[in-house]
Order: sequence, then structure tokens, then C-alpha cells
Amino acid sequence: LIEIITGYNKDSSSGSFFVATAEGGVNGDSGELSFSSGFAHDGNSGPITLFTGDSSSGSAGNIDLKVGRALSRDRPHIGGSVSLNAGDSYGPDSFGGDVQIGAGSGVNEWHDGGKGGTLLFHGGSARGSGHFDNGGGVSIISGDAAHGTSGDLLIKSGSSNLASSGSIVISTSDAGSEGVSGALSFRTGSSTSGDSGSIEISSGNAHSHPDPLWPEEVTGSSGNIHITVGTGDLGKGGNLKLAAGNTTGTPHPYGPNRPVETIGGDVSIVSGYSHESHSGEIMIETSIGGRRGNSGTLTLKTNDSDNGKAGYIALLSGNGTFGGEIELIAGTSDNSDGPNVLIHAGDSSHKKSAGGALQMIAGSGTSENFWDGGNGGSVEISAGHGFGNNKLTDVGGDVAILGGGSHKSSGGNMLIRSGSSIESSSGHVTIETTRSGVRGNSGSLSLSTGSATGYAGESSSGSIQLSTGTGSAGFAGNINLLVGESQKADGGNISVIAGSSSDLATTGGAVIIKGGLGIHNSRHDGSNGGMVRIE
Repeated sequence: LIEIITGYNKDSSSGSFFVATAEGGVNGDSGELSFSSGFAHDGNSGPITLFTGDSSSGSAGNIDLKVGRALSRDRPHIGGSVSLNAGDSYGPDSFGGDVQIGAGSGVNEWHDGGKGGTLLFHGGSARGSGHFDNGGGVSIISGDAAHGTSGDLLIKSGSSNLASSGSIVISTSDAGSEGVSGALSFRTGSSTSGDSGSIEISSGNAHSHPDPLWPEEVTGSSGNIHITVGTGDLGKGGNLKLAAGNTTGTPHPYGPNRPVETIGGDVSIVSGYSHESHSGEIMIETSIGGRRGNSGTLTLKTNDSDNGKAGYIALLSGNGTFGGEIELIAGTSDNSDGPNVLIHAGDSSHKKSAGGALQMIAGSGTSENFWDGGNGGSVEISAGHGFGNNKLTDVGGDVAILGGGSHKSSGGNMLIRSGSSIESSSGHVTIETTRSGVRGNSGSLSLSTGSATGYAGESSSGSIQLSTGTGSAGFAGNINLLVGESQKADGGNISVIAGSSSDLATTGGAVIIKGGLGIHNSRHDGSNGGMVRIE
């Protein structure tokens, strides 16, 4: 054992201890300074300990490890490095040595006692004026493994018994006047025979411990997650892209016994759950437009498929005591026509296939309660109101229901039919114009078939048939043609006019008014034929 100790002074500082090599000559290096413990054959090699002494009434002494500067300004030289390496281990089931760097603790437990020291890793500054004179980087890399898993990397702030835990801020610095701020990248490594690593960003749970005296004063909300792109002064704002993983795998060439999952990754956005109150909302919106621009478009689109079905879009509200509504509402226009709402079923280019159907189905009232069960929901199609004051031009919107056209075959049919009932009456069908205002007429009602424009003998205009249904156990329905009452003018007419004919050897259409047949042939009291009365 060799021990070197400086002198003690009862009333002042103890003596200093200084070890140094002399300066190098004009053409030589300064001497090397080496501290090393000896080699051990059967035991542990000796440790090297550097520490400063405790202080009862002042600050503890610092330990400075500093490499000398390369002062030459006319030749390229590199400043000396600092290398701190733990020892390797060659034995079986053994570990390499750890490197532990810890800042000092503030152990005073008084109200304004000790604070923990800061641990700072700082790359070297670059004072050069060239664009490639970059500052030194900071790399924290866990250890590699030849056959096992490589080492983990944990960055974690400290805990607190009473107050908040420490924050973690990962940020690049502001850019200079001629550059851009540095990028921030989070990515997991690639994998050649398994899954690549996941990335999870999650805020912690919040657990409240209410004060029994003031239980309503203590609440705990889980932390928010904000992903925000920065603002630009002159260029386009930065994009935000959320994309699930692609897959390039193909089914196994030796058949379905060794399947390969070849579906692209999903994207799921789910709001938070509440045990007692509402679940959280999901809002997807574009920002307002500037003084000379439009607000952004919002597009929900599934992509094309080469050999399968393209994905569908489902807008579904949840079930509940009151089921959720679905609203499609276009915005208001201040200086132009109101925007349209277009619902368009898909076309089909395949032979023997039809275009997609468009179905609007109201909900069913499924309650079978005898006293007041469920009613079926209504379907209402209503055009917009015209609130203008010009009675000639400010008209209400039209409602047009058109069957589909056809190039070679018949056009599409149109069916308006009321609902059926198992035990009661079927629904009514009412087609009417609404009453007029104080200075106008009520609207006309016109039933007409289209003109026939084909060759002679090959096409006819369509017929109009008014018929009531058969009454299998009661009266068949009547057909009434009634003209409304005129209170201050002549009564309205009813005109029944058969069609004219303008071709050679043809006859104009007939008007036939015929009473109904009484077809029951009982000899005691059969049925009578109906009369025709003209008054």
C-alpha cells in the first residue's frame, strides 16, 4: 500500500496535491499521465476511486475531467477525446461492467431543502463560418447482441411523492437566418424474420384521492396528446399524415396450409370511454379559409381494388335509449347559390350488371305493444323555400323524381305505392298542390304520358288508367271526378275528349261510358247492372 496525503491545517485549508507532466518541447509531445491498477490472476483487479471530500458547512468539491485544446490555427487538428468505458467480461453467464453517471441528490428534508442536481449531455459547439462547420452530435445507443435481444433504452423523468413528476421535452433548436430547424424522427428498426417494433405514445392514467373535507375540490383528468404542425409565414403549412403500414407479402407458393397475412394495416380513431357520463366526441374539420381563399376540402374515400371489391364507407350512429342521428348539411353561401348535396350510386361497366341502387329507408317501429306500439318513420323530400319579395322570380325549389333513361330498351319505371297492413287499411296516396297565396292561383295537377316519336305502327304513346282495387269482402272503391266550388265565378268544367287522328283511313277515339255489370246469376235475387245517369 502506498499512501500520499497532503498536510492538515487546523484553522485553514488542507494542502493541495498536484500531479502533472512537463510541457513538451518545440517538436515533441507532452508526457503521458496514466493511472492503472494491476493485473489479477485469481481475484479481482483493483478499483480506481476518484472522489472529493465531504464538507460540513460549505459546498463539496468538484471533479473536473477536461481534455486539452488543440490551439494550432494553421493546420487541421482534433481536440482530445474523452472515453469512458466499462470493462468487458469473458466468462460464461457473466455481464459487462455498467457505466453509471448520476447527479447529486438534495437530501435536506426541510420545506425549502435540497434540490437534485442536473445531468447535462452537451455536444461541442462549432464556431466556424462554413456551411459544413456543424456542431457535435449526441448519441445514446444501447448495446448490440449477437444472438439475443439488444439492450433497451429508457428515458424517464423522476417521480415525486407529493408533487408532479418531471416533464420530458424532446426538441430541436431554432434555425439560423439561412437554415431550417432540425427534423425530429421516431422510428423502430427493420426486421428480417419477425415483426418490426411498435411505437406507442400514451399519456398516463389519473387517479384522484379526494380530501374527505373537500371531496369536490380534487379531480384528476388524464393527460392530453397534441400533434400539431407548425405555422409558416410565407410557404404552405406543413402536412400531417397518418398512414398505417403497407405489406408486400404474397401467399405461400406451397398452398393454403401455410398462409401469409397480406392485409394492409388498419387506422382506428376511438374517443374516450366514460363510466358515468358521455363518451368523447370525434371532430374532423378543415380550418376556415383566409381572406382570399377557400376552406379546405374534406374527403372520405376508399381506394380502388384491382381484383376485388373496393372498400365501402359506413356512417353508423350508435344504439341507445335515444339512437344517434345522422345529418348531412351543406354550408350557407353569402354571395352565390347555395351548395348542392349530391348522393350518387356507383356505375357498373361489366356486362349483365346494373348500376348501384339508391335506397332511402325510414326506420321501423319495432315495439309490438298493444296499446301504443311503434310507428314507422317517415320519408320526407322537401325543396327549399324562396324568401325573396319578387313574385315572378323568387320561386320555391322544384322536386323532380325521374326514372332512368335507356339507349335501346325501355326507360325505368316509377312506382309510388302506399304501405301495406296485415290487419288494417293500407296507406293513402295523396297527390295535391298546396293552397295559393292571397294574389295567386293554386297550382295545376297534370297527369300525362310522353309523346311517341317512333315509326308509324311501331310506337304508341302510353295510356292513363284510373282503377280501384277489387273488394273481396266489401265494396270496391269509387272513382270520383269533382271540380271545386266557385264562389264568385262560373263553375269549373269537366271535359272528356277522345283522341284525334290525322292519318288516312283512321278513326278518332271513342268515348265510352258504361255502367258496371251485375254478374251474379241467381234466379231469386241476382245482381243488377249499374245505370248511367247524365243530368
